[in-house]
Amino acid sequence: MLRRAVAEHAGREIAVEHRAGRAPLVPGLSVSLSRTDDAAMCAVTERPAIGIDIERMRPWSELEDVARDIAHEPINDALRVLERWTRIEALAKAIGHGLPDDVRSLRVPAQTIEPLAWLRADGWLWLGCPHPEGYVASLVIQDDGADGTGACVCKRGNAGVEAVVNWTIELED
Repeated sequence: MLRRAVAEHAGREIAVEHRAGRAPLVPGLSVSLSRTDDAAMCAVTERPAIGIDIERMRPWSELEDVARDIAHEPINDALRVLERWTRIEALAKAIGHGLPDDVRSLRVPAQTIEPLAWLRADGWLWLGCPHPEGYVASLVIQDDGADGTGACVCKRGNAGVEAVVNWTIELED
């Protein structure tokens, strides 16, 4: 899946070096991977840092404790909890230091981001990331002030069903 995303974005095959416990290394590109249950996503861009995360929707009863741990303000909706959680995970991957003890220290947007829309906040670009039904996903890219492009690949189940979403960043100054 990652090789496909890299080839889709670069227009050619590029070697991917897998590293235990860290993001794969691809010369000249930033990549990020995430998986949960039977869904997986990866993202690739030429920008300095990228993070992606995907989570399966779960009932509120499984997320109540998470809601208290991830936000200073109350969150009372399973979708909003998972939007915030996937943004936290994606940002931690983009920064490259893992999750801090207090995940609330990572500043992530609280508002809903429309599909394929970009939100610029605190030095990061957040994409309303397309995802399979029954899942929530977030994508974040370091905002270096330049336009750019990238690709996401989503795979669901053992059947190998993949969807490729190419995106473009066109920043308005």
